[in-house]
Parts: sequence; structure tokens; C-alpha cells
Amino acid sequence: HRLGIQAFKPILVEGNAIQLHPLTCSAFNADFDGDQMAVHLPLSKAAQTEAREIMLSSHNLLKPATGDPIIVPKQDVVLGCYYATLAKPLAAGETIKAFNDIDELVLANANGLIGYHHLIKIKLTPDGDWLETTLGRV
Repeated sequence: HRLGIQAFKPILVEGNAIQLHPLTCSAFNADFDGDQMAVHLPLSKAAQTEAREIMLSSHNLLKPATGDPIIVPKQDVVLGCYYATLAKPLAAGETIKAFNDIDELVLANANGLIGYHHLIKIKLTPDGDWLETTLGRV
């Protein structure tokens, strides 16, 4: 079927296996138990243009027949999204730290002052209201 052939921008990795993004697996009916896939290279300029403009997986997000989404988060992706957005309750006597922008927030995380699940307050725009959230949600 049409979605069984898609174009990707390769990234070289160590080893002999092709690493496929989990969101693209359903289009190929692929899983991670040792499936085999063929690799074809577009040689002519016309074939390369077609691959870049029509066949990229980012251009094939919906089923052609029904318009239903093909790329749907499942399993590990859903668990990862849930975990990233968890909020840890404040401990006794702990206060919510406030940050003026995302750069300040990321720097505080890099220095170990806050984690992804700590409640924080941040201004997402200079003249905006304070938003109570977590780094994982930002």
C-alpha cells in the first residue's frame, strides 16, 4: 500500500540495525521484534525531489482513504508524555520558585535547582501573567 514506502532523512548510528521512530511504525505495521525492511535509494534528481516533497513521513500523517491519523502516540510515547508532565506535590515548608523566562528555567534545571516535576511559576511572555506549571509541561 502507499504508506509502505516512505522517505526519511537518515541519521548515521552505530550498529547494523535501522532505527525507526516509534510514531512511524503503524504505517509499516512494524514492531520491534526483528522485522526486516528494504531500503531503496532515490538515484535520479526527479526521484530525490519526489521523495523530499511527497514521500517524507512528515507529509504522510493521514490515511489517504479515510483521513484518519496514521501517526498516533502509543505505548512508550504515551507513558513518556505522562511521566514528563507529572507534578510533584510541594513538601512541607517548600515554596514555588518563580522564573522570568524559559532560559532562566532551563538554567536552573541544568544547575540542579529544580527537576522536571517540581511546581514552578513562569512568565511565558514579558508582559504575561504568571503560570503555575512544571518544567516537564513547559
